[in-house]
Amino acid sequence: MKIKSIWFFLITFLVIPLADVSLAEEKNYEASISLGAAVNDTDESANRAAEYRKNVDMDSNWHVGGSLDFYGEKMRLNFEGLYQTGDEQQYWGNLELGRAILFRSSFYRFYHRLDHDTLANLEAHSMEELKTVTKDSTTKWVSLPKGAGLATVYHTDFNAADRYGITRSQWKNNLKVNPPGLAGISFELYHRYEERKGLDQARTMSKCAACHVVTRSKEIREYTNDWNPRVRARLGKLSLEYSFLYRVFRNSSDVPLNIYNEAMRPVAGDGTSVVPGAGSLLFDAELQFDATDGWLPFARTPENRKRLHSLKAKYDFNLERHVFVGFVNSNIINLSTDEGLNTLWGNFGKELEIDYNALHARFFAKLRHNLTLTLKAKYMNMDADDVFLDVVEMRLPDTYPKYPGMTYREVIGCTCDITRYSAYDSEEYILEGDLAWRLRRDLKLYFSYGLEIIKRNNASHDLGHPPVNDQTTEHKFKLAANWRPVKNLKLKAIISLCSSTIPTPILTPIALLLCQDSIMI
Repeated sequence: MKIKSIWFFLITFLVIPLADVSLAEEKNYEASISLGAAVNDTDESANRAAEYRKNVDMDSNWHVGGSLDFYGEKMRLNFEGLYQTGDEQQYWGNLELGRAILFRSSFYRFYHRLDHDTLANLEAHSMEELKTVTKDSTTKWVSLPKGAGLATVYHTDFNAADRYGITRSQWKNNLKVNPPGLAGISFELYHRYEERKGLDQARTMSKCAACHVVTRSKEIREYTNDWNPRVRARLGKLSLEYSFLYRVFRNSSDVPLNIYNEAMRPVAGDGTSVVPGAGSLLFDAELQFDATDGWLPFARTPENRKRLHSLKAKYDFNLERHVFVGFVNSNIINLSTDEGLNTLWGNFGKELEIDYNALHARFFAKLRHNLTLTLKAKYMNMDADDVFLDVVEMRLPDTYPKYPGMTYREVIGCTCDITRYSAYDSEEYILEGDLAWRLRRDLKLYFSYGLEIIKRNNASHDLGHPPVNDQTTEHKFKLAANWRPVKNLKLKAIISLCSSTIPTPILTPIALLLCQDSIMI
């Protein structure tokens, strides 16, 4: 794929004249304007060669840019901008009022092309055509498209002609205030607003029959809004900083719907039903959904809200020794888990939350003129809500022999409802020590040791296969050297050893091995 563009530029610099000649000589105002034009052409698709360029879809387009700069004795205002197309533009500006107020703002918008997957590789059929089987005056069949045969996997693209892409817009603002009467104190407010709009390809698949992979177009309309105030204070040797982040993600995108294939009732070659059960309707009682449920949603993105508190403190004993301590508390809430009709529609009866807390510290000391020591420690705790999955229990017809009006749960005596315990629930402890020794001006050695302990609170609830260990302990030793024998030539060597302790009767309790990417020259 190639892009052919011919560019023409006309750049004009203008200095705005002032009525007062003395002010004009000081050049308090400056402005510039730039004009350009492009003639565009592409060979084949532009998705690869122009993934982030929208203007190549146009035969030609104009480029308009400019800047304005005003500066006085205690004030400076600056603005710059560039417009290429409606989906390609950027602007930024600054305002300074002495040292007391500094305001910065920027906006940019660009277009991101997305691939359209034709799903052509998802097509596999058996050689035998599907036939109905009759036994005891009962005919059994499955619902497959005409000509599909015994399809192992096949596909349908319901919007084959659509072109996919997302326009992303982001506006950032930063206001910093240094009150004249409060030396060492500063206030700052950061704001970010992001918008994503466009068209994307959503995928889903039918099961309990041939694997039928389908895609449908999904209109994207997503909005993220961040507010992040912070305050800093320097009180002699002590520095403090507190910040708070409030983020809201809103989603008004379309929710694609799909009618899934009617489930294939398992039958043997002679037409008899495959176990479990004595009849094909018993299999239906196991299903959560199929074509009989009509249109169902998929590819949804939940809305969420995040709050984060951060506190940092640093104390400088002297120029060669300091200590740093930080604390982070975060809470994320899924705002879309108490909506809909049931678990299939995303209704778990409550808004799910994840809480995160972390405490970390660092100590640095220069022991000698050529020897430094760094000690680090971190504790992390994460707690996520468990989810109760209320399985849809289909009921057999009252006329069904042997199990009239019973659910599959009643037939086999299982407890089909489950509680999904979060794999996020864990505690982590980290200790690290680093010693740096400069032997010569051109040679420096590093020695380090690290200990990491992870405790998984829900490991006993069978979170996956193979089973998850409830605790992992890892020791890591590292030796490194930096050598610069001559100017513009630097040699670096690293070797790392890891020792892991995993409490399980199957695996070796302690393993000593080279860490990943542990040898580097």
